[in-house]
Amino acid sequence: MDLEPPALFFHPQEIQTNLDSSFSVQLYGLKLNPAAAAHLDVRYDWGSVQIDSVVADTFFQSENDPVQIVIDEEGTLDIFIYLLPDTETDQNGGGTWSLATIYMHPVSTGESEL
Repeated sequence: MDLEPPALFFHPQEIQTNLDSSFSVQLYGLKLNPAAAAHLDVRYDWGSVQIDSVVADTFFQSENDPVQIVIDEEGTLDIFIYLLPDTETDQNGGGTWSLATIYMHPVSTGESEL
């Protein structure tokens, strides 16, 4: 992977799946600065996959669960994640972590890209 930090990337980069199965992809941040919130704008082929759920991941974990708002509109997935402050921290420490995991399943055969 040839990325200049800070950067965002999908992991894994490629997935082979069947029409009757589900899969997940993680949205990673590479060497990100400390942050307390993120807006992730993911574009996808809504005729090929359907989003099942989105879960905030390691980057936004603290003693409190993060608040997340997910808006899925025919090929555009807007993910808003907010870290809730606790007695220890008001933002994460930055670094390379997964920001969110997107769970989905195919609705047609062929190839598709995020």
